[in-house]
Amino acid sequence: MKKIIFLLTLALFVDYSIGVPSPAAGWSVQNIMAPFPKDTTTRIAIVGDTGTGERAYAPGFSAVQKAMQETMPDALLHLGDFVYQPELFPDSCPDRYIEEIKKTLVAPYPLRLFVAGDNDLPPEKWKPKASGCWDKIDPLDSGFDPSGKHSPRNFEGTRVVGNALIGIIHNYPWQDPTPWLEPRIKEAREKGLWVILAVHEPALTTAWYVDKRDTILKQLNALQPDLVFAGNQHSYERFHP
Repeated sequence: MKKIIFLLTLALFVDYSIGVPSPAAGWSVQNIMAPFPKDTTTRIAIVGDTGTGERAYAPGFSAVQKAMQETMPDALLHLGDFVYQPELFPDSCPDRYIEEIKKTLVAPYPLRLFVAGDNDLPPEKWKPKASGCWDKIDPLDSGFDPSGKHSPRNFEGTRVVGNALIGIIHNYPWQDPTPWLEPRIKEAREKGLWVILAVHEPALTTAWYVDKRDTILKQLNALQPDLVFAGNQHSYERFHP
């Protein structure tokens, strides 16, 4: 029996068995899982917003790392926000952050896929404490499979990991991924693979992002992935009906 095991999930779930809203009955659920080949198991550790740095919670990060490494996953999927640094508009990324990431999120895992978080990109007026470390973090992941006819933007792509196609979608700024991602999903379905998408900001669950239900959420639903994982929102009190 083909299985995919998510060993640890700290990120917020955007939706499961992605469905489309029914005007009369709310959310529906579609049974769209692929016909999986037998005897295949993939173990993926999924985390987000772990954050090394002075604004991070070091004991919690250490406990999570210990639990992740004990499970011995085949791959790590990180949903973004690797560094929480304290300075306003930093002009450089200290190497101590990168060394910590190498030690905790690179060395233990044979295959790694990383999503760019808003705290990893260069600082902006709306995010003055962003670390600007992404240029140093990005080369530490395992990269994407070669692009086909339709190439994604920087920081986006797909990779087949065991029995799953994992698609990384960049949020800053968001751009409809359908042109490059839909053909890859179709091919993955024909091969019987799971389809898993990863983004940094959720398109569902929070009052901050209600407007995304008419844009990003519809685009994700139309792609009909099996699972979508998102980071960014840490607190359950931010849930919004």
